[in-house]
Amino acid sequence: MDGRGGRVRAVLVVVWATVLLAALAYGPDPGQVRAWIEAAGPAAPVAYLVLYAVAVFALVPRPALNVAAGLLFGLAIGLPLALAGGVVAALAQFAVARYVAGNAVAGLLPAGARARLDAVAGEHALKAVLQLRLLPVIPYQVVNYGCGLTRMRVGPFALGTLVGGVPA
Repeated sequence: MDGRGGRVRAVLVVVWATVLLAALAYGPDPGQVRAWIEAAGPAAPVAYLVLYAVAVFALVPRPALNVAAGLLFGLAIGLPLALAGGVVAALAQFAVARYVAGNAVAGLLPAGARARLDAVAGEHALKAVLQLRLLPVIPYQVVNYGCGLTRMRVGPFALGTLVGGVPA
């Protein structure tokens, strides 16, 4: 790690790990989450999106979060919320890879690998993300973090995630 930037990244990783451990140890049970959503009233969809993004970092499976949207809000509101939650969570993980871990991980890649990834991500970003989202064998988080390590633009990543998330 290099100087001040390396220290900032290290602190962010420690904070992330601490939050993850705290969420796993002291996180709310489903009844508490339902009570919070009901108490939020009209702000409930925003609360759900925040909880979705946090839960993904706490390694809660996305399908469970998507089902929760349907159970909490019904199909008409739950489906768009689940899609939005998937995009928000993906963008958060994309940002972590790009701005926190990018240089450290890039140093572990074989020579030329990042350049090849950047070429694919730049020329065919939307198509690449869409195809990766539709392949059930590639974990969602791997795509998020992996794309964050490239120079892929945020727009194609977000759109590919949105469209590719519909079948899920």
